[in-house]
Amino acid sequence: MNLILPFMIDEGLFRGRAVKIDSLTEQMRTLKEYPPLVEQMLAEAMALTAMLSDSIKYEGTFTLQIQSEGAINLLLVDLTHDGKMRAFAHYNPDTLPTGAFSLKEIFGTGSLAFMVKSDKKGQEDYQGVVELEGESLAKCAEKYFAQSEQLLTKIELYGETNFETGHISAAGIMLQKMPEKKNQTLEETTIDKWETASTLLASVKKEELLDKRLSPEKLLFRLFHQNDLTLFPAKDLTFACKCSLEKVQTMLKSLSKEELQSLCKNGVLEISCQFCGKKYFIKEEELL
Repeated sequence: MNLILPFMIDEGLFRGRAVKIDSLTEQMRTLKEYPPLVEQMLAEAMALTAMLSDSIKYEGTFTLQIQSEGAINLLLVDLTHDGKMRAFAHYNPDTLPTGAFSLKEIFGTGSLAFMVKSDKKGQEDYQGVVELEGESLAKCAEKYFAQSEQLLTKIELYGETNFETGHISAAGIMLQKMPEKKNQTLEETTIDKWETASTLLASVKKEELLDKRLSPEKLLFRLFHQNDLTLFPAKDLTFACKCSLEKVQTMLKSLSKEELQSLCKNGVLEISCQFCGKKYFIKEEELL
């Protein structure tokens, strides 16, 4: 099950996205192996990317990127508007924490960025950045919306690697207040409803979100059935890499002759895709 389920509650005052990622992470693993902790953070980032990307309208690619000075120094997730996702991470195996860990222990100092690269003419690209601090990736995203968008947002997000079965999964729910109209202020009744909805969302347990037997539809009904819950059609997510020989050749042709020669071994360049691990072998003479 890999999907995004949009919903609304309280007569459209609040909108939300429920995300469940299961086999998508398994497909990723068959292409590239990561340590369990890195897999878990990738799975969480993938679920967060799905929630955030579906909250805006775009035709192109939504990217979530984490850059840091910690054990995982780069984490990147791409998601196209038609649901094709890919992800990768750079990490230092010698400094990965073991046992209980915090966000700071994993990433240290860094930033969390959201970017939209549009494929449609006339549609502007978008970028937002927030410091990587707090208890979790979810709290970082909440902070971004509070500071940059002035938008009430609550996110419950969990990723998990089962050490007995090796299974990876991630799931989350994001709830946001719809933006006010110009010169409109929050009414007291709306604030009360937001506090109620936020409390209900905070009551969800990790085990419920990650439970394979509990669908997002049933979980949302369990949480918000008294809040005028409206569900919209779910959107499927698939793992797909956009790498190609042509793209690799274009990238290499941007390098200088000296840089290309330094990468060559016996007249051949070996390039591996960071996302899927696919290897490309290109003769030096094809580029010079």
